[in-house]
Amino acid sequence: MTRPVRPSATLRASRAESLHPWPASMIYCRDKIESISDLDGRKVRVHSATLGDFVEGAGGVTVTLPFAEVVPALEKGVADCAITDPVSAFKASWHEVINHVFALPVGYSITFTAVNAKLWDGLDEATRNAMQTAFDEMEASGWKIAESEQAMGVGCLTGTVDECTMGTVGDAELHQPRESDTAARQAILDNFVLKRWAARCGADCVETWNASAGDAAGFTAPSPES
Repeated sequence: MTRPVRPSATLRASRAESLHPWPASMIYCRDKIESISDLDGRKVRVHSATLGDFVEGAGGVTVTLPFAEVVPALEKGVADCAITDPVSAFKASWHEVINHVFALPVGYSITFTAVNAKLWDGLDEATRNAMQTAFDEMEASGWKIAESEQAMGVGCLTGTVDECTMGTVGDAELHQPRESDTAARQAILDNFVLKRWAARCGADCVETWNASAGDAAGFTAPSPES
């Protein structure tokens, strides 16, 4: 739920690949939300089990809805808040039914591209080098685009950008997270999200994750048996 870790060369396989995030998922509510503690008791639409764990760790109630049903759910009070990235929220006109944006990143969607190992091994070195160069350029571009679109999405939802390139700006109130929110997010990650994920994943899965992705990110998931 913190900023995704950009892969290093030592983590790459011996074939063309790239990895980059989409803009961060954030929290959008009808009523004012100035901190994670404000999620307590609220019904929050999520799109993954992990985000559901986060919401419940914050004292909220998870609501699972298809993306297309979020706007009417917020209008009717089926949900008090919802989570997605700011670009998707703006393009789906969430700013017409929410009044507050809490710009705390709570998750990322990732784009991963790779070449089949058998195909890759059959290519000559010049072709592999050219393809890997293209993949590296695509990855670098993806990270830059994610950051710029995230800023633009928040600005368009809240009217805090000089020019919205996505359409007519909204007027939701923007609330920036404080250090206490970052600390609370980490506590929820450690005490709820990782523990529940580990229970679903299983001991072998957790061991593999801790030795690879977890090590790269600086996190350790507990054994589901502990």
